[in-house]
Amino acid sequence: MFRKSILLAILLPALLSGLQAQDSLNIGAWGSLAISTKLLPGLKISLEAAARTGFQPQDHTFFGQFGAKWQLTKHIYLSPRLRVGYLYGPTVFQRWFVALGHSFEPERFTITSRLAFQYRVSHYTDFDVHMHRDHWRWRSGLGYDIPHWKADPEVEIELFAKLNRRQPVEMDLLRVKLGTELSLYDHLDGKLFTLWDLDPSSGFGLDRLVLGFELGYKLARKAKTES
Repeated sequence: MFRKSILLAILLPALLSGLQAQDSLNIGAWGSLAISTKLLPGLKISLEAAARTGFQPQDHTFFGQFGAKWQLTKHIYLSPRLRVGYLYGPTVFQRWFVALGHSFEPERFTITSRLAFQYRVSHYTDFDVHMHRDHWRWRSGLGYDIPHWKADPEVEIELFAKLNRRQPVEMDLLRVKLGTELSLYDHLDGKLFTLWDLDPSSGFGLDRLVLGFELGYKLARKAKTES
């Protein structure tokens, strides 16, 4: 299963290149590798390296991210993240992100919701110009644990909004994501997904289609032995 997942991650960009003839649709590929560990009871930290690409030069993005997840209660968590990366331009950027989330699991379902705020500063090095951008994000998700099956489906809907002086809240993007969790090994998980970015300014027309693959490895901390 692991070899098939790695092969799919390698072949995914080639698959998208075959779709390049569809000029009217912006198609991209996202891939990431994350390592996480439990630092303290209720506190996890992670490091992630990711690449995002597409048919246009401005779609190429490479970044690293440090994140933490603090379990406040059984169902509520707080998750801050810092992302530093490179955009086409050349442009370097930093993104600060914080989310308050909720999840619970009735029967075999997993129901999630998350409210997040992100703030990004981009530096265009050729012109020494800085651009600031912020968004509020609300996401709801539903997953299902299929008995005796390692690929559990999930669907998420996320709304991106920004605040300005002309109107209190301006919807900027609606994202629909369909994916499946893959249990590869004891400490290695994967995810295959496709997402659709819908543009509210064009009557929620399809603005971008993305195919993606994620790998996550969980480091197990060794129990301390008494001397």
